[in-house]
Amino acid sequence: MRKKYFDLFLNKIFYKFTIKNRLLTYFLFLVIIPTIVISLSFHHILDKMITERINESSMKDMKVIKSDILQELDRIDDISTTIYLTPQLQDTLSFSKEDLDPYFIEQNVTQDIRNVSVVKELNKLNDILMNYDFSNKTSTTIIPTLYMYNRAEYMQFSFSKRVSTVDAIESEKWFLDLPYRSRYTVSGLFKQPDPSGPPQYMIKIAKKLYALQDRGMRLRALLTLDVDIDDFTKIVNKFKASAGSTLFIVDKDGSITVSQDQSKLGSSVKDIPYITDIMADKKSNYSSFKEKVDDTNMFVSSYKIEQLGWTIISLSPVQELYSELTVIKKLVYSIIIVFSILGIMIALLLSNSVAYPIRKLVKSMSHVETGNFNIKLDYKRRDEFSFLIDKYNEMVFKIEELVSKLFVTEVNKKDAELKALQAQINPHFLYNTLDSINWMALSNQVPEISKMVTSLSDFFRYSLSKGKSIITLEEEFHQVKSYLAIQEIRFDEKITYDIYYPESIKDCVSVKLILQPIVENAIIHGIEKTGDKGDIRIFATESDGTIEISVQDNGVGADVGRLNALLEQAEEQKKSYGIWNVNQRIKQYFGEPYGLRFYDNEGPGITVIVTIPSRREEAATCLN
Repeated sequence: MRKKYFDLFLNKIFYKFTIKNRLLTYFLFLVIIPTIVISLSFHHILDKMITERINESSMKDMKVIKSDILQELDRIDDISTTIYLTPQLQDTLSFSKEDLDPYFIEQNVTQDIRNVSVVKELNKLNDILMNYDFSNKTSTTIIPTLYMYNRAEYMQFSFSKRVSTVDAIESEKWFLDLPYRSRYTVSGLFKQPDPSGPPQYMIKIAKKLYALQDRGMRLRALLTLDVDIDDFTKIVNKFKASAGSTLFIVDKDGSITVSQDQSKLGSSVKDIPYITDIMADKKSNYSSFKEKVDDTNMFVSSYKIEQLGWTIISLSPVQELYSELTVIKKLVYSIIIVFSILGIMIALLLSNSVAYPIRKLVKSMSHVETGNFNIKLDYKRRDEFSFLIDKYNEMVFKIEELVSKLFVTEVNKKDAELKALQAQINPHFLYNTLDSINWMALSNQVPEISKMVTSLSDFFRYSLSKGKSIITLEEEFHQVKSYLAIQEIRFDEKITYDIYYPESIKDCVSVKLILQPIVENAIIHGIEKTGDKGDIRIFATESDGTIEISVQDNGVGADVGRLNALLEQAEEQKKSYGIWNVNQRIKQYFGEPYGLRFYDNEGPGITVIVTIPSRREEAATCLN
């Protein structure tokens, strides 16, 4: 099927191009296609190399970010551990309310004394947190808060912002999401109210505290450290792939926890499709791809921090990252354009060099076709065309000689034939003799002989036509009418005929003696064989500059397919020379579209249709 369409393309389209255009196409394919393929391949390989380099650099940066964040969290966890291991805090954690209440009851300790004990405990814990020195450990703002289990009475006293009861946070989502066992837990991003300005973003880190002096190591409190986000922002700000790059970290819920753009902190990105796909990918920690973000092509890379459930995401404009590739791409395109222009110029030059001598040959042939042989091509190049043109010049010279010889031969031949015909039949002698026979027939009262001789005289007069090859249709119809009048007498009026033609065509010209051979053929091969009365109908019509003359008979008929084939086969002309000769003479004078054609009648016999152009008598002079 593909070969069929390819052949169709070659035969119907490509091979209709001139040789120049085909050569031009060949040369362009040979020059431009390899240039484009090589350039694009180089561009593809370079794009792959740059992408791999960007991926390596991006993965390396994100690994450093991950490591720095985990180190920062470990340092903060060390601070929380230091607070946790403070002796005063451990002493407080080791005293159980369940153990003290029976003692207070036994000693008849009043509620006021109990409250005093609670206040002292609150003061003690508040002092531990408020007086803890963070300056030698970090420059970041850290706000510690302690939440005690089974200390509902803390709710009665609100003088401390650093110490509270777990009951105050038991409905908070971050509290409910705390794992049962963990070294520490990063609970996410929070806003810390600031009386002197806008709220400050903090990251909350929670650590469960146990009574280390208690054999049961029971859970006694929850310590949280609210760490200023700036400490983490400094980490991500150190890494920027390009001027337009943006790097941020999203938590497991799809909220931006750390970002180089502070205005996006706390924003939810879980509804962005490409980020959703990144977070849903469990197969690999690192991924990268290109994505259109806000009508800008971005190179998106991501890296997961499994310990925290965080994902580092970097967005970098492709145009900035691939600036080297853009320069090379421009260079590649420039190379393609330059080589294409050079290829076109070379192709034009080469195709012209091949097509030029061919055009000269074709132009010369068109002159030779009109009969002008006085043309000699001058070609100065010494190549294959030089040999061809030299041989062509020799051929034209020989053709001119042959034509000249043929013309002289034909003139002499026609002159000889005419003289021979004149020698055999002197028109004046013939007409005088037939006229004498006519008068004798009238004197002896034999009208049939008179009519036959008159018709024969007319037949010869129109046949000779003063030596003209082209006559009017009116003369042609008179000639065939004379012939039919003779045949009518010959067959004792067993042949009837009817001739009709419109007055408008009588001045139209025709080749001489085209109807008589057809009528003769109809009588001899059609009507005579039936033994019955014959009828011949001749009528002419004119339409769209064409004249059709129909000759119908009611004879025995014939194989019209074979007859039509005989008209086209020169080797068969001896079998039906008269009809073949008529067809050839019409085509010779009027062209290939004209001539004879045989058709079956609906009844007996056949019809011959003669087709000639509608030309007036004044055209006869140019055709003789």
